[in-house]
Amino acid sequence: MSKNFSFMLCRDGQFAGTELRQGDIIERNEALADAIRQAHAYYADADCYDFFLVLTPTCDLVMRSGKCNARYITLAAVRPLEVLVDRQLKKYKQSTSFPGTCLDRAKRIDAERFVSRIIHNTEEGYLFLPGELFFDNIDRCAFLLLSIALRSSHYEVCASAKYLQLDDIFAARVGDLTSNLYGGVATAAIEEQADVDHKQVIDDYVAKVLDRPGSYWLTKEQIRRLKQEVGAWKSANGGLEVTDEVVNDIASNMPAHMDLALERIATVIADNLLVENVAKEQFLNGIKIKLSSDPILKRFF
Repeated sequence: MSKNFSFMLCRDGQFAGTELRQGDIIERNEALADAIRQAHAYYADADCYDFFLVLTPTCDLVMRSGKCNARYITLAAVRPLEVLVDRQLKKYKQSTSFPGTCLDRAKRIDAERFVSRIIHNTEEGYLFLPGELFFDNIDRCAFLLLSIALRSSHYEVCASAKYLQLDDIFAARVGDLTSNLYGGVATAAIEEQADVDHKQVIDDYVAKVLDRPGSYWLTKEQIRRLKQEVGAWKSANGGLEVTDEVVNDIASNMPAHMDLALERIATVIADNLLVENVAKEQFLNGIKIKLSSDPILKRFF
């Protein structure tokens, strides 16, 4: 397992296993689930709420005479990163009637910037927690505005469920974000880690998040062609149900956007010019080759 984001955690020897601190990640065990269930039953049992992030300031969690100053311990839900990404990608989703998700390629750059902000913890209201920090290697994100409160009498229960302790600067960032003082505390970035190829790490994350199986970033013309070819496949196969494999095979062999444009240009020329002694198919191939090699025409795509 990689250690590209190990800088997010406290250093060896600093982990305070019996103490709660702002920024701690606690795992929902049976005892914690029982405590949560008393006031927030859904969060105690739902599958996607296995971890929580402590939001209460550390100064209010210091134990004195058997109790802390805070009346309540506030916890933010930690959910799989794909939940947040899927919400964003819905903005770019194109309507289709077959398996898979077609996304507007013109919006790809916006999606990449969104993922980059998440990874760099500059997207307001969220804290990125990479999968390498967890036993199941699932990338997660703390939803800082999605929180629950437990009575401070559950301190020991929360402390016993402690799973990770963030580095002080990231813990401070949690406090900064929850106070709506965005930009006040800058966290360490992966670009600052000398032993990490940061560009490759970011690129890998973007690809993993945005290029999941069944997701197709296509231009609107490519999506039209995909719909046509899927419809043709269904007709040719007696109305059989279109499967993920069929869509993936067609989408994987989809001509590039420029090739579709050149194909249309060549067709228009062939249909409107009188070409003597030359077969139409031969003419089409010839004109497409000439168009595709024209350096000035390429500037338009």
